[in-house]
Amino acid sequence: MIRAYTYKPEEAGLSGWPPGTLRLEGHEEVSEPSRADVFIYPATLMTIRDPDRLRALPHMKGREKRHVFFDVSDYDQVYRMECLFIRCNLKAFMRAADPNSIPWAWPVEDLGGLAGAPPGGWKYDVSFIGWESCGVRTQSIQSCQNEAGLKCHIRTYHEFYGYVERDRPSDARTRRAQFLESVRDSKIALSGRSIQGVFPYRFFEALSAARMPLLFCDGYNLPWEREIDWQKCALLYPESEAPNAGRIAREFLAKTSETEFVERTKYGREAWLRYLNRDKWPALMREAVEKQLTALGMTFGSA
Repeated sequence: MIRAYTYKPEEAGLSGWPPGTLRLEGHEEVSEPSRADVFIYPATLMTIRDPDRLRALPHMKGREKRHVFFDVSDYDQVYRMECLFIRCNLKAFMRAADPNSIPWAWPVEDLGGLAGAPPGGWKYDVSFIGWESCGVRTQSIQSCQNEAGLKCHIRTYHEFYGYVERDRPSDARTRRAQFLESVRDSKIALSGRSIQGVFPYRFFEALSAARMPLLFCDGYNLPWEREIDWQKCALLYPESEAPNAGRIAREFLAKTSETEFVERTKYGREAWLRYLNRDKWPALMREAVEKQLTALGMTFGSA
């Protein structure tokens, strides 16, 4: 069993841990740093952006590979360190700078209640309800709308949902209901990346709901790359193919039987439950850390 020492707020120069503090699960918590296999910084990296502050943590020297941090933001700071950075928006250049980083899923809700064909049958082939935040999304949306024979449900907005949720809760509830209804009634969830290469939340929401995400994104890293057959449960394309989104969706549906579609989306749902479900993050992060330490040839759990 891996032994973990969790930093105290005062050791990080904080008066207390902010909301969202996370701990591992299924490990032995130790109070003496000398007994620890890993050192856990339980608050998001947003609380300690400066690389010099990370290097100055009291137990860091000589133990970079045994330090674990997590980040659930679209913040793309690099640290050029050997720490284990668990990040939801891990881009290729970030992983190149911090090579022991671990890609992670966005913390989406469990949409298992939408799994399976809707009671009245499929209304749409493709849907997108959300912020038309960049050219990749615009191109993929227009391509789907212009594709003959493709049934689309598209509704775009010109503001980030998170800000609406914060400032206008009533409008946010309406938009969320529209999104969930659209996911329920559609086979494919159009999932273009957002501004500054941010990986789309709806990619993981589609998996949670047993739908097929159609992704257009460059320079990303998917979580649990060896454990999940991503080619089976998602349609993955570079951003340069966004203008062909409609044709890609139509051809996929034409060659995919309902039985195969159900099988592939069921697999995506099962993969989400096993590896991506936010309710299981403490145990999953411990598992991911153990795998990374093993890959680095590092021992843990010895007497």
